[in-house]
Amino acid sequence: LRARGAAELRPGFAERVLRAAKAAADIPSLGSHFALSAATAALCVLAAMYFHQSSVADADERNLAEWRQVVAAAEDLDPGML
Repeated sequence: LRARGAAELRPGFAERVLRAAKAAADIPSLGSHFALSAATAALCVLAAMYFHQSSVADADERNLAEWRQVVAAAEDLDPGML
């Protein structure tokens, strides 16, 4: 079977197949460039949203703590005011 199969193939077939496979693997397609760019952009947007939300939550917590101190100080000055 091997001899018969080898007789059916033209000389240089394996080299042509390997050369074509290497050439196809060397050039990324436009679609793969676009997909990589889209994935990178989505990851950057998600990271920016996460860090923004985290910093907003931290700022809110600091502000609330400061206002609690202001309210406590005001209550100490005039307990019937609040």
